[in-house]
Amino acid sequence: MSTSTNQEKIKVRLYYWNARGRIQAVRYMLEDVAAKYPNVDYQEDFEILEKAAEDWPAHKADRSISGPFGTLPVLHWNDTHIIAQTLPIGQFIARKFDLYGKPKSANEDPVVFQALIDGVVDFDDPNHPYARLVKRVTSDFKTLNDLLAKSSTSFFYDQHEPTIADYFVFYGFTLAKDFHSALLPADEDTQALSKLEQEMKSRPALAKYFNEGRLYNRFIQCQARPANVTDPTLTQWIKWPSNPIITSPNGRDPSTAFQDDQNNYYLIYGFGSDELGGQAVLFTSRDFVNWTYLHPIHSNHYDTFWECPDIFNVSNRLVMKASLRGQDFWAVGELDPMQKIFHPLAGDLGEYTQLVDQGKFYASKSFHDPIYDRQVIVGWIREDDNQGETRGWQGMLSLSRSIFLSDDGLQLRSRPIDALQSLRIEKSHRSFHNIVLSSIIPFELIPDVSGNQIEVMMIWQFPRNQDLDFGLSVLSTLDGSQRTSIGVIRRVNTTFMPNCDLPGWDYFSVPGITNSFDCQYACNQDAKCRAWTFAGTKQVNNNCFLKTGIPQLKADSTCISGVKQYRTNQQQFVWIYINRTLSQENPGASHDPVTGVILLESMSLSNEWFLGLNIFIDHSVIEVFEPQGGRMAMTTRVYPEDDTAEYLAIYVNNGPIMTENIIIDTLDIWTLSSIWT
Repeated sequence: MSTSTNQEKIKVRLYYWNARGRIQAVRYMLEDVAAKYPNVDYQEDFEILEKAAEDWPAHKADRSISGPFGTLPVLHWNDTHIIAQTLPIGQFIARKFDLYGKPKSANEDPVVFQALIDGVVDFDDPNHPYARLVKRVTSDFKTLNDLLAKSSTSFFYDQHEPTIADYFVFYGFTLAKDFHSALLPADEDTQALSKLEQEMKSRPALAKYFNEGRLYNRFIQCQARPANVTDPTLTQWIKWPSNPIITSPNGRDPSTAFQDDQNNYYLIYGFGSDELGGQAVLFTSRDFVNWTYLHPIHSNHYDTFWECPDIFNVSNRLVMKASLRGQDFWAVGELDPMQKIFHPLAGDLGEYTQLVDQGKFYASKSFHDPIYDRQVIVGWIREDDNQGETRGWQGMLSLSRSIFLSDDGLQLRSRPIDALQSLRIEKSHRSFHNIVLSSIIPFELIPDVSGNQIEVMMIWQFPRNQDLDFGLSVLSTLDGSQRTSIGVIRRVNTTFMPNCDLPGWDYFSVPGITNSFDCQYACNQDAKCRAWTFAGTKQVNNNCFLKTGIPQLKADSTCISGVKQYRTNQQQFVWIYINRTLSQENPGASHDPVTGVILLESMSLSNEWFLGLNIFIDHSVIEVFEPQGGRMAMTTRVYPEDDTAEYLAIYVNNGPIMTENIIIDTLDIWTLSSIWT
C-alpha cells in the first residue's frame, strides 16, 4: 500500500550538491509529491559545490550525512532510513507514492508493467557518460519518442498521470536541450517528447519550481592562460586560480573578447529567456579577470537560446553570428557606441536569408588573420547517420573559409581560403572545356577521372528562359547505382508556381486567406517575407505560410508557392541542391536533400546564365561554394558503402527544349593531398 493513503506526518530530506545531476528527476517527483500530499514534509539540503574541497571530506566520513556508502545523493526518510543513489531513491519514492502507474490491458501483470517502466528509466544509465552523451543520446531520444508516441496519453504506457519514467525522461530531454541542441533528433522525431515537456512544465508544483528559479544551472565561464606565451603552438595552459570568473546569467560559448578605445574589454556569450528569446549577453572588464554584466547586446524570438555567438568586424561593418535552430545565422549591423546595443541593418539572426551555410554547419568560430587582414570562420560538421558510436567520434571541422561583404555592405559572403589550393596534386589535374550537353542525359561518366578526396572547379552555362534540372554526380559507382548529385534547378517563373511546395522556414500563418493570390499579396506586403506557400487542402487561418528564406522546391499538387520578385529581369533565382537519395543504402543515414538559393545576375545581354561552383569532396564530407561572389556555401555528409563509389558523372534531368544548350564552360578536377602532411 502506498504512503498516499496514510495521513501520518512524513519527513523527507534529499541531500545533494547545489547542482542538477541525475537526481534532478527525483527532485521533480518530490515537488509533485509534496504538493499532492499535505502530510509530506519535504525539503532539500545541500552540499555546497564551491566548498567541496573544504567541507566534503568531513561530511563524506559522517554516515549520518552521506549514508552507508559515503556518497551523494542520499534520501533521509523520517530520520530513520537513509537511501543512497539516484535510481534506488527514485524507485523508493515511486513505490511509496504510486508513481509506477496502473497496468493497462496490454500489460496486466503488475510486475511486468513495473519492469517496463524501469526499462524507460534506465535509458539514463550514467555509466560511461561521455560515450553516451556523444554517441547514443540522439538515438536514445528518438527511440523514447517513438515509444511515447504509441501511448494514448501524453505519458508513457497510456497513463493519465506521470510515472517515474516520465520524470526521468523529462529531466533527460530538457537537460539535452539546455546543453546543446545538436544532441536532439530532428523536430519530427521529438514531437511526443516535446508534448511531454509541455505537460510536465504545466503541472502546478513544477511550474512553481521553475518560476521560482530553483533549477540549478551551472554554466560558468572560466579562464586559462598559456603556460609559455612564447610557444607558438600554445599547447600547455594553466587554469586561472580564481575561476570561475563569470557565474551568471546562465549561458555558454564565450566569444573572442574585444576592446574599445578606452581599453575596456567586452565579451559576449549565448543565453536565452522567455521574455527576450535567444540573446547574446554582454560583459565588460578592465583587467580581463573581474567581469561586470551589462545587458543583452542583441536578442530576438526566433529561438529560445543562442549558442556560439560571435561578433567581429568585416570591412567597415560589424557582423554578429549565432547558432540556433540547428544552423548558423549572421546579421550585418552597427553597434550603438553609447548603449552598446547591436542593431541589424538588413535581416536578422534566425531569418533564412541569413545563413552562414545552407547545410550541416554549426557552432562555428571565427578569428582574425592579421597576415592577410581577413576574418576566417570554421564550423562543426555533424554526423548524419546512426553509426557514430562505432566510429568513436562525432563530426569534424569544416574547411576554413574567408568572410567578406557584398558590394553594398549588407550581405555576408564566404569562400574557401586560398591556401587550400596548395593541397592540389598538379599531376592529377584534369581539365575540360566547352562541353555541350544533350537535352536529356540520365547518367554519363566523366572519362579518366575518379577520387574521393578531390576538388572540382566548374562553370555552368545555361539558357535563361527555360525550366531546367541538371548537375554533376560525385562519389558514384560505375553504373550510378550509388551516387550523390550536386545540381541546379532553374524555373522561368518563380513568383507563382502551381503544384509546388516550399516546405519549412515559416514564420507566420496569415489569417483569413482563401486563395493563393491573397497569400502572394500578403508576402509582397511584408518586408520580412521572402517566399510563400498556399496549401489548398488546409483550413483558413492555417493555409498561407510566409517564409524568411527560400526553401527547397518540392512537387505537391495541393500547393501553390512563390518567391517574392523584387529584382529586375536581369536577375533570377536558381536552386542549388545536393541529392542524397542514392548516396548510401543505410536507412539510418539521412537521405534528405540539402538546398541553397543563388540570385544570378546577367553578365551580358546574351540569353545565357553563368554559374560557377567550387566543390570539395573528402570521403564522407561534401562542401559546395559559389566562388565568384561567395553567395552560397552548402555542406553535407554522405556515407557510400561501395568502395568503388569514387567516379564523377554528369546528368540532365530536364534540359532545353529549343535550340539552346546546357554547356560546361570549364571543368577542372584535382586530387587533394592530406591536410595533415
